Amino acid sequence: MDRRVCRLSTMLCLTLMFFLVELICGHVVNSLALISDSYHMLSDVVAIVIAIVSIQVFTYYYYSCCCCNYAYY
Repeated sequence: MDRRVCRLSTMLCLTLMFFLVELICGHVVNSLALISDSYHMLSDVVAIVIAIVSIQVFTYYYYSCCCCNYAYY
């Protein structure tokens, strides 16, 4: 596994945990501020997932197309 993907996966797990904790606590204490902040954390989770997918796509295309031959298609 790539070092960047490993770091991003760790950040994904931490951010997802904070999202869930803020969402649950926000509903328990009826705090709109905590609930809205939890959904802001959800947008961060989506951004990290996009970053992980883009790294995976880049490494797949880089190693399958560009390094195995002498021409670009």
